[in-house]
Amino acid sequence: MKDNIQTFKLAEPVANAVVYSNGDEPCFVDMNGKGQLYPTLYTIWRCPACLPALAIQAPVSKFVVKGSDLMLPGVAFGIDGGPFAAPEDMPEFQQGSGMLVFCIGNPMPIAVGEMLISKQEAIASGMKGKACKVRHALQGPAWFVSYWKLAFDVSMAAR
Repeated sequence: MKDNIQTFKLAEPVANAVVYSNGDEPCFVDMNGKGQLYPTLYTIWRCPACLPALAIQAPVSKFVVKGSDLMLPGVAFGIDGGPFAAPEDMPEFQQGSGMLVFCIGNPMPIAVGEMLISKQEAIASGMKGKACKVRHALQGPAWFVSYWKLAFDVSMAAR
């Protein structure tokens, strides 16, 4: 069976963004239209172990889902139910590598991003500064493509 791969170019809120979907499900997003693909949350939820992940606490999540960069002080350490006792327990990562972000207590990621610093640099900084550029988040532009397409299909069917 041949997959139905489609592309959608977005003008808002990020000009030149391209979303690649399989039917109604957005699979990958290129936030600047230059070919650097990131898996959408739909894809990540099907394969949650495809990228390493950083844990945050719920109060930090409201900033992450709005697209703010994840700051190093926002990474959760020594929290009951969290995976990291100390910064040394974080997964290995390099500047530019992909990273998932999830809230402690919810195993499913809420964002996909690009690391702005390596693990060694993060630890050396005393966990201060920016950690991760959010490329796709829960309720971000790629999240809504399936709803926009559904609304378009419904409006076309009504004609």
